[in-house]
Amino acid sequence: MHRTQLPVPLVRHSLDDIEAAETWIRELYAFLPNEARPPTLDDATYLRQMASYFSSYLLVSFELRDNPGQHLAPLHGCLCPLCARLVRASALRPRRLGSRAKRAATEASAHALMRVARHQRQPLDAARARTLVSEFPLRRDAALVAYIYDLAERIEGRSGDEHSLALWRRFAYTPTGAPIRTFALSVEVANAAYAAVVHALSR
Repeated sequence: MHRTQLPVPLVRHSLDDIEAAETWIRELYAFLPNEARPPTLDDATYLRQMASYFSSYLLVSFELRDNPGQHLAPLHGCLCPLCARLVRASALRPRRLGSRAKRAATEASAHALMRVARHQRQPLDAARARTLVSEFPLRRDAALVAYIYDLAERIEGRSGDEHSLALWRRFAYTPTGAPIRTFALSVEVANAAYAAVVHALSR
């Protein structure tokens, strides 16, 4: 947002518009890391799916502030008058999760388990599913599978909500609440979580 000099109110309005996110990706295409940008801008379907995810990611993960203000930033770790500098605070603030989002994540994980069970033709009621997703390590794997189901819907245009972020933090964060720096979501990781869920349901 800072590079393109877009005011926060305009960005907030644009986040509900997938076409605006798509335009943003086109304009900043050269600045996006190779692994995070579409291989080409000519694939309209892929570009729209990426725009759908990008807009929902910002809405789910951050709160936008109209007037973020300024704050002192240290230079080489020092905040003395000679080293400290006044910089613009970020317009994006990581979203804080409440108990309602966490409960919704548990429900989504339970529904994901029941969805897998149906596919495997195994009986599983909601009460048992909720019990299973509260146990480690299935809690993490079930959250990851639920996130993949949720991600597929968001790519197709459904806006996410806070439970999407709560799901992410169940498998991409440590139990103490710190992000796992080495974690990267991939097809292999998703398949491993799905296989773990299938195995747990078969026992």
